[in-house]
Order: sequence, then structure tokens, then C-alpha cells
Amino acid sequence: MFNASYTAVFLTKIAFQYYPLDLEECSNPFIVSWWPLALGDPALFHVSLQTACLDEELLAQRGFQASEILMADSVALLRRKVQDQGLAIQDSTMNSVITLAAIEVRIRTELNCAWIYFGIAANSVFLSSAKEILS
Repeated sequence: MFNASYTAVFLTKIAFQYYPLDLEECSNPFIVSWWPLALGDPALFHVSLQTACLDEELLAQRGFQASEILMADSVALLRRKVQDQGLAIQDSTMNSVITLAAIEVRIRTELNCAWIYFGIAANSVFLSSAKEILS
């Protein structure tokens, strides 16, 4: 389920979405700074994969099964880190927390948009039916 494709998505797509001011692999901050940090920190690594997985699942529009598993793993790993005062203030810990918050905002935004689109579609069907009945 969690294969190298999420790593590739992060390195070729997500890194440039997060920092679109630098489109070079050799200098983009998410590739040269974030990724090496993530490789040494299981929580940040899982969070990074979670961002790529969520992006893929949003595009596929078939639910969030893998993303939910990665989210649970990320949160469990992060909980262990924040309970240790030394680990809680690490850059990788703070990056993980901020990214998980951003993921939650994105998920809620996508779901709200879906409900808005559903409401518009339902309203259109209702208005079409009402026009037919009234004519």
C-alpha cells in the first residue's frame, strides 16, 4: 500500500507545491532541507508520505483509506515525540505538527467543497424539476 510512489510524488510534486518559488530539485528547500530531515525522523517521514498520499487520493476520488492509515501512524509517532521535552522542540517535530494541521485544513476544505458542489447540483435538479412541473 505504501510504496515508493508516494516518495516520488512528494519529491516531484508536493515539494514544489509547498514551495513554488524554487522549481529546481537541487535548491528547493523541501528537497534539500526537509527531505533529509524526514529521512532521519519517522514521524516527519510518515507526515511527508501522508501529504503525497492525500494528494493522490484526492485526485483519484475513491476515498482516503491509505491516507487515514498514514495519518493514524503519523499521529501515534508524533505523540511519542511530544511527550519527550527534548524531542518536542526539534525542527522535525514542529514541521510534523504544522503539516498535520495543514493536512486537516485541506481535507476539511475539500470535503466542504464537495458538499457545496453536491448542494449546487441538488439545487439545479430541484429547479429543473420545479420548472417542468410549473410549465
